[in-house]
Amino acid sequence: GRDKHGGAKVNLVRGEKPGDVYTAVADLVRKQVEQDALKYTGEEKYRTNDMDFDGTRISDDMVAFCAHKLKDQITRKLVKQTVMTS
Repeated sequence: GRDKHGGAKVNLVRGEKPGDVYTAVADLVRKQVEQDALKYTGEEKYRTNDMDFDGTRISDDMVAFCAHKLKDQITRKLVKQTVMTS
């Protein structure tokens, strides 16, 4: 909060073009998902117990698999509601 870069994304600071925080967040998420997807080996070697159901731990293999499946689906529309409500 309250930084010049973030202020420009939500149009609180003048810029050459209007800011778009949703696109900025989607770009960051897309970059992270693409990095995680690079670790996917093509093998489905994860198991159900790779994830604690209380949400505390997910194996690297599971993260890579999910990222591989989701990498082309990260859009502005997808992140907009989460950004708006957080």
